[in-house]
Amino acid sequence: MNRKRRIVLIVVVAVLALAVGMAASKPSEAKYKRWALNQVSRKAEHKSVLMGLGISLFGARMIDEGTTMTDYGLFRVFETEIQGKRLKVAGALGMLIPLGKPEKTE
Repeated sequence: MNRKRRIVLIVVVAVLALAVGMAASKPSEAKYKRWALNQVSRKAEHKSVLMGLGISLFGARMIDEGTTMTDYGLFRVFETEIQGKRLKVAGALGMLIPLGKPEKTE
């Protein structure tokens, strides 16, 4: 096998290995919902004690009902509408990455 083919083969194998790794390590919807509840709880506690109490009582249900997930094979995109805001988060390689600041919903 000549040198060029060997390099191409190595690159193809590396890309396939990365794709398989990314597909296998996408965060689950349950992991995202725990993460989202933690984020919302932390922000609510800073606003008021009453809001923090409301999130601790009803936050999990609001996140469950307001979350949609789209699976793109190598990564997932989660969207959650809660407290008049829409949060978009990408999940890949076991990480959750917010896609911009939360947007206000109408």
